[in-house]
Amino acid sequence: LVFFCEGHPAVFFGVVGAGRSAKSQLQLQSKIENLDSLPKMMNFPETLGAIYLRREVTVSDGRSSRTIVYQRERHELTMGASLLRTSAEYPMTLKGVERRSACVPLQAELYTYIYYGTGFDTGGFLYLSAPDAEGNVRPLAVNSIAFDHRRHAFSFGSHVHVPAAAAAVLKKRAQAISVPVLLEQGATHYTWVGPNEEFRDFRAGPAGGFAYFFDDQAKDRYFPLNGAAEVVDRANMVGDISCDCLPKDAGGLEVETYITSVRRVTVGSVLKSLASRVLGEDPLADGGIEVGVARLRV
Repeated sequence: LVFFCEGHPAVFFGVVGAGRSAKSQLQLQSKIENLDSLPKMMNFPETLGAIYLRREVTVSDGRSSRTIVYQRERHELTMGASLLRTSAEYPMTLKGVERRSACVPLQAELYTYIYYGTGFDTGGFLYLSAPDAEGNVRPLAVNSIAFDHRRHAFSFGSHVHVPAAAAAVLKKRAQAISVPVLLEQGATHYTWVGPNEEFRDFRAGPAGGFAYFFDDQAKDRYFPLNGAAEVVDRANMVGDISCDCLPKDAGGLEVETYITSVRRVTVGSVLKSLASRVLGEDPLADGGIEVGVARLRV
């Protein structure tokens, strides 16, 4: 569960267990994290919010659901009937769990940003293998990006100004903006800036990020990529959970008080043994279990 509270960071409560079947239970790691705020309505251009990711194409054993051909020297990707422009290639900077969170193939060594075009309306990322002995790379996957909620997401840090000299260079490869919420705030063009790309008076962050350009050049800015996260990890749970409704205008303190209090949760027979093992307690006679958030977070 992710709780979004005005004036407070979003809070994520991870699932600790789920029943696969009556004969098999899966115990998951319990965790709680403070995430950067992922506003439902972006406060652009002050913040960029979250940009969500979805797998569009996976290449396995040279085969994929859509035909893709990457022309490395020309910085072009043909995907089905779409001919799309790509950025320069950059080394992968995400490692381990971050790759899973960003829906990135573990074998990927390089990536390139894909600018939007006909048949690919939002832009995205192409992930590539390491070059072979002849310098050729293999496409591994394509992820699209969007501002509507999906399972995987990138979060971005505070913006920094892009000086005029750097902006002049970056604008040569920038693409016109098509997202209405960005256009409404005066942004005209954008581009992906690779990890540690450096210009005379500007250097990108270690993971890259997006640069946005405006009619008013004083507003030109860069949002560094901070990290990747699986916003929701789904699990099918069998049983009933007794719960209450918070007021529509509940604040952060009220949510925190509610979540950290002890409440009775009734679980079905499939989860009884799992919940008992997680809590280190015996189930109550009626199948209810007293749950404190410090021990089991729901």
